Amino acid sequence: MGFIADGWAPAYREGERMPLHLNAPGKSLLASLPDDRLTEILGESDLTARTEATLTDRDELEAELRRIRDNGFSFCRGEQFEGHRRSRRGVFRTRAATEWPQSASADRPPG
Repeated sequence: MGFIADGWAPAYREGERMPLHLNAPGKSLLASLPDDRLTEILGESDLTARTEATLTDRDELEAELRRIRDNGFSFCRGEQFEGHRRSRRGVFRTRAATEWPQSASADRPPG
């Protein structure tokens, strides 16, 4: 559920594609990728500007993605729509561990 403070919301069309570097959710997704996959994706992207605030320099974008990884959240500061601000909590790589007991009981059946 979202909250619109000033009554304006950007218009999105179902199925519309948006470059990931333009907004907070996209930057969170990029930051969550393994380094080799991120390098591959950024190598294929032209980092097109949509506003004057859009990050179009790869080094600046990579620095922003490192900050997102470190902080756990991302911001959109007018990169997609002039004056539109947004934040997103990231979903980052985690390692799950499961502990399996070697024996469920100290008592052993005879034999």
